[in-house]
This record gives sequence, C-alpha cells and structure tokens, in this order.
Amino acid sequence: MGHLSGPADGPALAIQGLTKRYGAVTALDDVSLTVTRGTIHALVGANGSGKSTLIRVLAGVERGEPGGTIAVGPEVVAADRVSPHQAHRAGVRVVHQVPTVFPDLTVAENIAIGAGLPTRPGGSIRWRQVDRRAAEVLARLGLEVAPRTRVGDLSPARQTLVAVARAFADTDDQAAGGALLVLDEPTAALPTREVTTLLAGLQAAVDDGHTVLLVTHRLDEVARAAHDASVLRDGRHRATFAVGSIPPSEVVALITGSAEATARPHATAVTERAFLDVQGLRAGGLGGISFRVREGEILGIAGLLGSGRSTLLEALFGVRPTTDGRVGLGGAPLDLRSPARTMAAGVALVPEQRSRAVFADQSVAGNLSLAEVGRFWTGRRMDRKAERRAAVADMAQFRIVAPSPDAEMTTLSGGNQQKVVLARWMRRSPRLLLLDEPTLGVDVGARAEIHEMIRRYVTGPRAALIVSSDVEELCGMADRILVLRAGRIAHEIEAGGADPDLVNQLVHEGNAA
Repeated sequence: MGHLSGPADGPALAIQGLTKRYGAVTALDDVSLTVTRGTIHALVGANGSGKSTLIRVLAGVERGEPGGTIAVGPEVVAADRVSPHQAHRAGVRVVHQVPTVFPDLTVAENIAIGAGLPTRPGGSIRWRQVDRRAAEVLARLGLEVAPRTRVGDLSPARQTLVAVARAFADTDDQAAGGALLVLDEPTAALPTREVTTLLAGLQAAVDDGHTVLLVTHRLDEVARAAHDASVLRDGRHRATFAVGSIPPSEVVALITGSAEATARPHATAVTERAFLDVQGLRAGGLGGISFRVREGEILGIAGLLGSGRSTLLEALFGVRPTTDGRVGLGGAPLDLRSPARTMAAGVALVPEQRSRAVFADQSVAGNLSLAEVGRFWTGRRMDRKAERRAAVADMAQFRIVAPSPDAEMTTLSGGNQQKVVLARWMRRSPRLLLLDEPTLGVDVGARAEIHEMIRRYVTGPRAALIVSSDVEELCGMADRILVLRAGRIAHEIEAGGADPDLVNQLVHEGNAA
C-alpha cells in the first residue's frame, strides 16, 4: 500500500500536498493541514469548498493525485493509494452527511454492525452483550433510546445519532492513540436539544482518547465545541486557527473571501397583488414564514442545511404537513393537503435527490409520460407510438441527448436525466415550479441549458422558487433571494447584480455569534 513510517506520538491527522482532480476540475488544490490528537477540530467552508471531497479521500472512497500524503496517527499513506480498508485499520470512522442506518434492525443491532456481533463458540450471537454494549455507548452520548427499539420507528434526527453511536462503538479496538471520528454535517437535521446532546457526546469521545474532525456550516457550534478550526475555500486550505483567537467576522471573511457585506434586512411582504402569497406558513421547522412572489418572477432560496429550504418547497407541494398559515396561488387558496391537490392547482416539484424523480429502469419516453399517463391511455393499454412521438418532440425541444426515446434512463448523463425531469413537468404547464438544487451534479453545458429552460418557461402567469446551495447560481438566476435561517427569513436581497460573496456571508452570518 506504500506505507511510510511516522511518529507514534505525532498528530492524529496530517495531510500534506493533497490534490484531487475530476477531469479539468480541481476539487482540492495542494491542501495541507494538521489535526492535533485528542481535540475536536472543525472543518468549515462554503458549499463547493472541497470539504466532502477531502472526507472521501480520507475515508478511501476517492484517491488523491500522486505526490500527496495522508497520515492517520503513525501510519503515512500516499494519497493516491489510500483505501477504505487501510483507513479503517488506521482508525478512521466516518459518519456521512446522509448516514446509513438499517431501519428494520434494532438500535443495538445497528450499533453492533460496525464492530461486529459477539458470538459464542458454537456461533450463536450473544444478544445480552449486544444490548449491554449498545446501552453503554448510548449512555456516553446521552441518548435516551432503548437498545431494542426498531430504528425505523425513530425520528430522522435520532437515526443520525444512532449512526454516530455506531461510529463510537467501533473505536474500542483502537490503540492508545484513539480513533479519528469524522462527522460530515451531523447536526444539519437535528433540533437544538439533540445538537447539545451530540456535542456533549463528541467531548466524551475526546475524553476517551479519540479525536474528532467535525465538518459543519454552523459556526456557533464551532465556537461551542471545537478547539481548532480549518477553513477551505475553492479547494484550498486558507487557514487553521485556535477557536476564539480571531473574531467571528474574520472567520466569515475567510469562508466567503469577502471582509464586508451589507444588505437590507427582511421586511414585511409588499402590498401589491402577488401571484404566490404565503402567509404565516408553519411546517416542520418553518416558523410562520411569509413572503410574496410576483408573476414571472424567479425567487431564490438560500440557507444552510437544516435552515428550512427544502421543507418550504415540500410544504408548498403538499408532501410536508402544515400546522398553520395560508397560501394563495393566482388569487385563489392553494390546498396543501396532498400533492394531488397541489398538482391539480398547477404546482410542480423537482426534488433535490434525482433518484426520487427518475425511474432508472424505464425508458426516456416512459419517464416523460409519467406526469400525464391519461394522455396516452386508450382505456386498455398505453399508446406507445403516441408516447414515443411526444418524447421525440420533447427531446428536440429541451435538447435531451439520448440514444433514442426507448433508451433506459441509466444510459443518460445526470444533466440529461435532470432535463427529462423538468420536461416531464413542463408538459403539464404548471403555474408554479418548485426546484430544489436543479443543477446539482450536472456539467457546465447542461447547467446552462437547464437555466435557459427555466428562464424561458417562467413568463406570464407563472413563477418559480429555486433552492440552491450555489449562491452564484442564485445570483445569476433569481430576481430576489431570501436567506433562511432556522426556519425564518433572515434577509431579502434584490438579486440583480448581487454579489455571491455577499450572499455567502449572509448565509453564514448568524452562525458566527
């Protein structure tokens, strides 16, 4: 594996000259940073700064370019030779942003999977030992959950904590130097009480001799929990500093690249007649949100993970139950009780996760027709010839590149799959488009074409809401931008000529206190 020697009493993690390229794109550019053993070290940066790529290389999921090295404890490995097996053996334990749990298994079974199930000489599982070990780990984390609870019955937030507990449980076989626990945005979906629980659990891990690398957008959590912090921006390491040694405004400037920013705070909605009128909407973590959107307007929604961005779109589409508020569309009340009702009123949702919208094993023509099956249904079967003709027309209109209308969706690039999803909805002529990360994971050419599709469509008695973690996209696409924080509107920005650094700073601003 190309292992080199290293000091047994050195840092928990030492990265030297790490570069990672994807074709012509450089995701990490000669990154070097050190994490002190027995500390909580925060890794911060805007979306696209390279944080997730660094984690993937550290875990062995991706390999860096030749020339760099990664040292976890005393073991030094060439960046282009790191593997998941080597990373695990060195003590790296990763909890990813979307943690993997097994909903049909118990909490104790999920926790035991990482370290392995204890067995008797005959091969039978020692279930009492499994439950006892789980109870010990849960107690260290301050998580009050019965080990025999089925994970699928827990809230998403508690499922995240179970994934963290599994990483904790899988550290007992480490040497005196302890494990390196890497957590990617673990608090994004957690309510305040459970954030406090988790941060206390991370300190318990440090007290047990482990080291924590905490990837987070929330600078208030950095101030509460971390000893040191490193900033990535545009794939480069910009600074490492002791938490509290520089003012919050300087931290934000390191993240965004801008030292100053001003914007008018969010005011009450304008009184002119609006196409979309949202008043006092409460759903999930949304705290009585109010705003209006004019005909032909594209409204951008910015905010950190967990700010309520996706929740807002889901509530307006009827997939997220609302507890209060009213919504009007085109001067008439919008019934939010189900997606069928909102679709009938002319609302369309493109979700963040393309896998939720694409039927991979079906053809391009089949995917395009899903939103209007009745158009091709003869009463006994689908009119496949008519369905195919319509698909050919859509492929030409929306520049969908595919071998044929009969090609399976798996043969298309991500950008072309996304264009299929958009074209499917546009067939229905919706009045309100709800777009969650519409260009996530697509190439530059497809991104420009998708932007053009949206601009051409949103004219007359139509409007669009775009959620994006790419502030440059919002500044280029939106007429106005709302910055959400903790389920509320923190700022409203006229997007014409808006500076991406300004928006980035406002997104992070309230988390630097």
